Amino acid sequence: MGEVIFNLAHRSSSLMYLQRVGLDVAQDGRLFITTVASHGITVVSPEGAILDFMYLDDDALPTNCCFDGKVLWVTDFSLGWQEGVTGRLWRVETDAEGKPQTPGALKLLRSNQPKPEVRR
Repeated sequence: MGEVIFNLAHRSSSLMYLQRVGLDVAQDGRLFITTVASHGITVVSPEGAILDFMYLDDDALPTNCCFDGKVLWVTDFSLGWQEGVTGRLWRVETDAEGKPQTPGALKLLRSNQPKPEVRR
C-alpha cells in the first residue's frame, strides 16, 4: 500500500481547486504537476513545497505532461471544446532536465510477465 506524500488541497484553502491529473519528475526531484482548474503546471519540491506555477492561458485545462530533455510537453483538453477545439499540445521550455526513462521497460514487462486473466 502506498502513502500520500503531498496533497495540494491541504496546503491552503485557496489551492483546493487545483485538481491534479498528470505529472513528471525532473532529475533534481521536482514534480511538474498538471493542475486542471488553475490552467497550468504546479512545480513542487521533493519535500512538498510549492516552488513555482507555470500559467498556460485562460482556456487551458492541462491533463498530462512529460519531459523531453528540458522541454515539458503538456496535453491540454482546452475550454475551446465549445468552439470545436478538442485539445492542444504545449511545448514549454523549463530550467529542469527530465529524468531519463528506462528503455525497454514495457518490452520486459510484456515478455517476462504472465498474461493477465480477463474476467467477464
